[in-house]
Amino acid sequence: MNGLKIIQVNLNKQMIASEQLRDICMTDKIDIILAQDPLIINGHASGFDGCRQILSDDDPEAAIIITNNKIKAIKIGQFTTRYVAVARIGIGLCKDDVVIVSAYFRFNKPTTMFTELLTNISQASKRLLIAADCNGHSTRWYNDDTNTRGKIVEELIDDQELRILNSPQSLKTYKRHGMGESNIDITLASTSVYRSIKGWSVTDRTDSDHRTLEYTLSLKKPNKKTDKQGTRFKTEKADWEKFRISLLNLKTQIHGNSVDEVADNLTKAIVKAAKLSMPTRGGAKTGIITPSWWTDELTDSKKLLQRARREGLPDTNRNAYNRQRNQHLYKIRQAKMSSWREFSTDMNKNHWGKAFQWAKSGSRKNPMPTTVKTRIGTYTTGLKDTLDTFLEAYLPEDQDTAIFSPYDFQTEDTSYESTTLQEVKEAIWKMKPG
Repeated sequence: MNGLKIIQVNLNKQMIASEQLRDICMTDKIDIILAQDPLIINGHASGFDGCRQILSDDDPEAAIIITNNKIKAIKIGQFTTRYVAVARIGIGLCKDDVVIVSAYFRFNKPTTMFTELLTNISQASKRLLIAADCNGHSTRWYNDDTNTRGKIVEELIDDQELRILNSPQSLKTYKRHGMGESNIDITLASTSVYRSIKGWSVTDRTDSDHRTLEYTLSLKKPNKKTDKQGTRFKTEKADWEKFRISLLNLKTQIHGNSVDEVADNLTKAIVKAAKLSMPTRGGAKTGIITPSWWTDELTDSKKLLQRARREGLPDTNRNAYNRQRNQHLYKIRQAKMSSWREFSTDMNKNHWGKAFQWAKSGSRKNPMPTTVKTRIGTYTTGLKDTLDTFLEAYLPEDQDTAIFSPYDFQTEDTSYESTTLQEVKEAIWKMKPG
């Protein structure tokens, strides 16, 4: 893995921007999205139902979306709020995990409300990456002036010794038609992470008035020998007769000089036989899925809209572009409604069909593990100590271990009554089967 591809963007709660972002991530194989003001439907960021998402339960306006299934991630619950999403991420068993933050400095809230929280996060995290719509101007991130909000953010940067990733670009990070443009989206990193981030750039790829910020975060490669993931199989589609024959043919390979060696060779033989007789599960890098309601007509409509954007129609004829975009959104709503009607009709005709499977298995949501409060009042910081805390809570150590005294070691003066053979027979006959 050469590096984790990251996109940072404020989506303005736009459906079209969310759809465009999903297409970008599928095409460019983006690993992580740091989103501000995402469109939330049923508690999740729209367009990314199959992905792990880190956000608050209280009307979230910031989210971290993990699209790469190989990334380990845990939500840092004590710092995640409505406007700030925080997670610790890493690859395999490497110890260079990074705390990543998506922050939305709401324009109608005091800036200090956000900088104080980010200060606490920074003090608890040595390796830190912050993606923020700070709604502040500063010459340090290439605005023409510095305003009050920008000065407060500058104080955070200086106090916590953070580094600014923003660099001079031909595009500003924010542009609203008729209102001008500026740089209000910033990327910050601790010194230990700063040099691991490459290729910071601004691109105009969605209909949001915030442009996309793209960069790559490099982490150490995991040890393949210690971090090799097992293969999962679709046993419900297995050819068991082929599996039996394959395993018999591999019988000669099951040997060794120790129990461990024999067990290892047996495991390898079973896996080989399984690969020959049944399909595998998973293995996909991305959790992004094409919606079931998507049609060929929508694909054609999307391509026409993308072509209009490339040709500069939003700048040359904004009204014409808006009409074409609204037509595309109308087709999306129609496709969703048609899919729902088909689902409802199938539910009435086929009781064991899609509706039953949905009721049985639930929707395709990936729950995120989160940090928890420990017995002594502190918070866990990663997956390992979170699991240790749960084990300690649900499987506590036995404080009062009873001392067992076996019969052979009882003293000679221990009183007991002998049992006759007749009493044993009577006891057995009184037992009820089952």
